[in-house]
Amino acid sequence: MITRENHSTEYLRSIFETAFFDCIVDKDGDLIVSSGFRVIVKSNPTFVQLIAVFPCKKGSSWLILLETINKMNLELNTPRAYALTDSFEHALVLDYTLAIGEGITAKALVETLRFYESLIRTALPYYEGLLR
Repeated sequence: MITRENHSTEYLRSIFETAFFDCIVDKDGDLIVSSGFRVIVKSNPTFVQLIAVFPCKKGSSWLILLETINKMNLELNTPRAYALTDSFEHALVLDYTLAIGEGITAKALVETLRFYESLIRTALPYYEGLLR
């Protein structure tokens, strides 16, 4: 059971590895889980957040990316989408948050990751032509 007291990166890593996901902890201490997509898993005592970042093609329009995000958020509701920029490059971020509450089972966390991946597959067609 994942609780407010034991939501550590290493504990979450062990759960995903037991479910046969490839996992690494990057130099920043973020858990990266890979199956169909590269997903960053962040946690705190309140929630577990799943984050996927998709770089846009060089020269992609910031305005078109924002319009596409608005359309997707309106039509799909989940996953939540937002844009990142570093002045020259843009990226699409799709995330999903799972509340820990009084605790969640390892099975619920793994099933949530699989559900999140299905949400990504539903969302990505909105961004055809924008992503690398």
